[in-house]
Amino acid sequence: MQNDNAQILGADINNINTWLFVRWTKVNGEYYVRKVSMTDTCGALDLSGLTYLTYLECYESQLKMVNVSGCYRLTNLSCTDSKVEKLILTGCKALVKINCEYNYLDLDEIMEDIRLIEAREGASVSYKNQYINANKAVYNQKEISVLETFAQTEENRELLGWDLERPGEWRGISWSISGNEYRVRAINFEYLEISGILNLCDFKKLEILNCFGTMITQVVLPIGMNEIDEAAFMNCKKLETITISESITRINRKAFMGCDHLQEILLPESLIEIEDSAFAGCNSLESVVFEKNVNVLSNRAFADCDKLKMVLFKGNAPSITGVDLFGDVDDDFILYYYHSTLGWDVEPWTAFHGIPLGKTYLITIPDYVTVTRNGIKISSATVLEYGDQITITAQRDGYIVKELKVNGKVIENGAVFMVGNSDVVIDVLFDKIKTAKEKKNAVLAGTTVYSKTYGDNAFLLDMKIIEGVGRISFVSNDERVAKVDKLTNAIIITGIGEVAITAALPESNEYKETIKNISITVNQRPVNQVMLSGIKHTEYKGMPIKQTVKMMDTIDGKKVELKNGTDYTVAYLKNINAGTGGIVITGKGNYNGTKAISFKIKSKSISKASISVKKAVKYTGKPLKPHVKVKDKINGKTVVLKKGRDYKVIYQKNIKKGKATVMIKGIKNYKGTKKKTFRIK
Repeated sequence: MQNDNAQILGADINNINTWLFVRWTKVNGEYYVRKVSMTDTCGALDLSGLTYLTYLECYESQLKMVNVSGCYRLTNLSCTDSKVEKLILTGCKALVKINCEYNYLDLDEIMEDIRLIEAREGASVSYKNQYINANKAVYNQKEISVLETFAQTEENRELLGWDLERPGEWRGISWSISGNEYRVRAINFEYLEISGILNLCDFKKLEILNCFGTMITQVVLPIGMNEIDEAAFMNCKKLETITISESITRINRKAFMGCDHLQEILLPESLIEIEDSAFAGCNSLESVVFEKNVNVLSNRAFADCDKLKMVLFKGNAPSITGVDLFGDVDDDFILYYYHSTLGWDVEPWTAFHGIPLGKTYLITIPDYVTVTRNGIKISSATVLEYGDQITITAQRDGYIVKELKVNGKVIENGAVFMVGNSDVVIDVLFDKIKTAKEKKNAVLAGTTVYSKTYGDNAFLLDMKIIEGVGRISFVSNDERVAKVDKLTNAIIITGIGEVAITAALPESNEYKETIKNISITVNQRPVNQVMLSGIKHTEYKGMPIKQTVKMMDTIDGKKVELKNGTDYTVAYLKNINAGTGGIVITGKGNYNGTKAISFKIKSKSISKASISVKKAVKYTGKPLKPHVKVKDKINGKTVVLKKGRDYKVIYQKNIKKGKATVMIKGIKNYKGTKKKTFRIK
């Protein structure tokens, strides 16, 4: 026993009665070591050949080596959270429980013994999470940057407790060697109340991710992960969005259970199976779209999702294991599927209100018949879908309705008809009301179907009087889409959608009133046709840089400024660090498509930073490099800059006595140089 270890353990090397860290067993009149329990010790622990040793506990120590070779009665070993670099297990035939995580072990050296232990009955083995004693430069720098940024918020810094210069010792992060660099293999933040956004899109070797019970709000998973582990995001009460990569094939049980704020999930085409209770209790989830490759859904996968009102399946009906896939759904819950897919005509799918999609139906509307859908008049150019409810009314001056039919079936005039799985054909017969003098039928002719784009100039309809007298009047049934100028009869586009224009020639002495239905479809305007201004190059500020975006369009000959949130949305890319930032404008409302533009973020001059260095150091005959601290004001706060990230240090005339110089040279987010002198005495 080393003297310093004896002092730590409070033991007298020469007095065995003070060895309280040892338990003994008596065999044939002699005492043998049965159990050893110690912490904080250092050096090498060699217990080889202690054949009666059954239990060894040396966690949270400074030990470099543990040797238990030949301890064939040893059943339990715990040396976690230590400095162990070498662990010798040769001949430990009874060992079934071992925890050697968070050391500096080379797993290749102990893997043969670990495999033997794992094969034994009742085995419990924890070894995968090991620290790595390697220079920071050998770790993948993209992954390092993401984790450092995540860890540097005030709350996360305290909870994680990472030394940012030693990635190999970051608790919760496991690395694996890939080529010439270390890459993250596993992330385990279980029960830590860390928060913020975790963007793992560049973590190409990530296999395991556990964020159980964290306060993370957004997560982006990397391409390469095949599964989302059991309970990986369970009870993440603040999680709002999750970007699931196209390599994920399985979402395991309870993966997102209890994520109260999860409002939307985009399931990838690669997904095949969702296990039981994977999204149970996601009370903010309103809709789910299942891609065509999903073929297995397990028990209660979406149970207790109180706001879930709509699901859409793009492929055939998947098989279900267990019961209550969606729990107790309300009467307004709708299951959509494409009419060309199979399997929806059997239990349990027939228990849901299912509506087939993808198949459209045409409607034939004869003259003198008005058809409305949701209170809006439609024309023969309208495309209908299964389940649409339409109201059919026939009216003709001087006539009474003798018979009104839909698809050959007689209905009441003004009745509501639900569209089924066929086109809709309306037939009507009128009986003429005899009058003293019958007037002629006027005739209107011209184009009845138009397609326009929002922003197009006002235009005149091509409608002429073939027979009759008077002036044609036009009326719009939805002025939110298009309205009629009362003076010129020009059609002015006001929005997007479908609008019906009624052309009417009024009754005269010789002619009856005549009506013609005209259909106009107004499509969204591409946002890339809109003029964008307000984008300026700027200087690094240490925070996300936002631009004053101004979108100007010409609508009906007038300059109009678009409204953010109404006509478009703005998203930023790489808008923190020096380099090229990006803005993506996405059309909304009357606009569609996207428009992208870049701007420069220039490095900030380091000349305004303050440098702290010792005024004088003692001459040694060797180059002297006193510690330098550099501070800068960012957003009104004084921040300590980081060597190697924000600047590098160059010493000049730092050997001989006299005046020496330290020069700070800005890098990355900083540029330029600044000098400060010190004296060598």
